[in-house]
Amino acid sequence: MTKLELSQQIKQLYEYDFFRCGGYAHIVTDDSNVDDGCIIYCIKECYASKEQPEGTRLCIEILQELLNYSEQEREEIIDLFWNNR
Repeated sequence: MTKLELSQQIKQLYEYDFFRCGGYAHIVTDDSNVDDGCIIYCIKECYASKEQPEGTRLCIEILQELLNYSEQEREEIIDLFWNNR
């Protein structure tokens, strides 16, 4: 997946009610905590949640895909998302 495609998926995620402010991914997408530990923490939160709001599966897919990129590339992807919102 390209950086642009991934940034567009983040945009789609924010269209779900629960994820309007980033939901489980906000630590990464809003706060720019792009290290592996933060991303893995967010993935675990998705799975641990008793509620699985609509968009949770997409959130997991996005976070897992981010792990394929360097931290600098992750920041670029998030910047693309915010600049093309």
